[in-house]
Amino acid sequence: MVRIVQIALHDFKNIAFGEIAFTKSKPGSAFVPGTDVIGIYGQNGSGKTSVIEAIDLVKTLMTGAAYDRQKVLDCFYPGKDSFSIDIEFNIDTADELFLTFYTVTFSRRADSAWISHEKMAVKQFNVDKDKWGSKRTLVELVQEAPESAAEVLPRNRWSHLLNADQQLKMSMLVSLGVLQRGNMSPMLSIQTVKYLISLFACDFNLYMKEEPPEQLQINEAVYELQSASFKSAHQEILTPLYCLLAELGLYFRYRVNVFTTLANATCSLNVLSMDIIDDRVFGQKGHLSVNLFKPAVIKDDDFPAVSSAIKRVSGLIGTLVPGLSIEVKVIGSQLLDKGDSPAKQVEFLSCRNGVEIPLRCESEGVRKLISFSLCLMEVHSYSDAFLAIDELDSGVFEFLLGQLLSVLESFGKGQLLFTAHNLRVLELLPASEILLTTADPDNRFVRFKGVKPTNNMRDQYLRAISLGDSGQRLYDSTDRYSIDAALCLDGDE
Repeated sequence: MVRIVQIALHDFKNIAFGEIAFTKSKPGSAFVPGTDVIGIYGQNGSGKTSVIEAIDLVKTLMTGAAYDRQKVLDCFYPGKDSFSIDIEFNIDTADELFLTFYTVTFSRRADSAWISHEKMAVKQFNVDKDKWGSKRTLVELVQEAPESAAEVLPRNRWSHLLNADQQLKMSMLVSLGVLQRGNMSPMLSIQTVKYLISLFACDFNLYMKEEPPEQLQINEAVYELQSASFKSAHQEILTPLYCLLAELGLYFRYRVNVFTTLANATCSLNVLSMDIIDDRVFGQKGHLSVNLFKPAVIKDDDFPAVSSAIKRVSGLIGTLVPGLSIEVKVIGSQLLDKGDSPAKQVEFLSCRNGVEIPLRCESEGVRKLISFSLCLMEVHSYSDAFLAIDELDSGVFEFLLGQLLSVLESFGKGQLLFTAHNLRVLELLPASEILLTTADPDNRFVRFKGVKPTNNMRDQYLRAISLGDSGQRLYDSTDRYSIDAALCLDGDE
C-alpha cells in the first residue's frame, strides 16, 4: 500500500518554493486510517493549478509514458533554467515499511528541456528497534546536458552491479540516452525496469525478452558466482529499488487519478472522459472517452465493463442529484475497421422522472460529477487511492460540495487533494486540511494557525485578506475604484 506524505515544488511555474504535507500519512509504524483531505484556496494565479499539474507530470513519468516537452518548457519559473518536484511516499509492502523519496529535476537550454536529475532514496523501518533507519540513496541519474552520457550513482554500488555483464551495461547506458530523446523518464521507463529485473534475477539476457516471466526468481547459480560487492549492492540497493519501483508503478497506474483543467474543458465540450474499473482483471482500470454528440462505438468484449461502470456511477449520481440516473443504451452494432471485432453503438442517457434525454443535454456540472464519480468512490473505499482535482467546485452546488467533502472526510479511506474558490468548505473541514496560497512565491502554501474548533474559518480567512492579520500576505490587494475605472469604456479610443 502506498500513501503520499509530502509534495514539494521548487521553481515550478510561479512557485519558487511550496510544500504540501498530508498530516494523516506522516511516517510511523503504521498508516493512520481515514481519508487524508487537503483543499487549496487562494486568489487567481497564486499557484493552485500548478500543484495539480506537477502531480500529473509525475504520474506521466511513473507510468513510463512520454511527457509533453512544450508543457514542460512552460513549467519553468521566470528566469530559472531548472525546476524540481520532490515527493515522499509511505510504502507498506506487507513485509517491510519504507519512507521513499523521489526527486526529479528538469533543466532547459534554449528550446530544449530534459530530465537532468532523478533520485530515489529510502528509509526503512526497523521493527525490532521501533525506529526508522538512516536515509540512503538507491539510485541517482545525472545528465548535465541532453547529449551527454548519464551518470549512475552511487557510483561504487552501481559499478559492481553493472559490471556483472558488460553487454547489459552498455545496452542500459545507451538506452538511458534514447529515453531522454523520447521524452521519458530514464529511471522509471519500462525499458529501464527491464534492465533492473534482469540484474535482480541474475538472468543477464532477460531484458531482451518482450515480457518478463510472471513468477520471477533469482538464478541462484549465477548469483553465487558474483563478487561479494555485487551481492552486497544487490541486497542493499537493487532489491529494495526493484520492490519500490514495482509498488509505485502499480500505484500510479491504477490508484492515482488526476482531474486537470483539461478534464474540465472536455466536459464543456461534451466529451465524457472517465476511468472505469475492469472487472475482468482484478485491480485493472481502463479509460472511456466518448464524444457525446454522436453514438459511441464500444467493443462487445468491453461493453460489460462500461455498462457496470455506468451502473456504479448512476447509483452515486442518484444520491447527489435526487431523481437522476445514467444509462447506456444500445442502439445498433457494427464491425470495427479491421473487421474482426464486433462492436456496439451506444447512446449515453440522462433519466429523470421517466424521461430520457441524451447526456449531452445535461448540465456541465452533472457531466463533471459523472467524470470523477468512480475516482471519488475509490477514495472513499481504498486506503491507497489518491485523487487530485483542479477546481472541484466548478459547476457544483456549494451545499452539495460541502456534503460530499464532509462524507469523504468522515468515512473515507484514501487521499484527496483539490483546489477550489468556493469558501463554503472552509466552514466544514478542519483547519489542518486547508492550505492557503500566499502572495509570497518563496512560501506559497501555509496553514491557518491558532484556529479553535468554534472558530468560523471562512470568516477568519476573509478577515485575514481584508486586514492582513494572518502573519502571511494571502492576497495581492485589489481596489474597487481601480476595477471600476478599468471596466469603463467611456472615452476609450
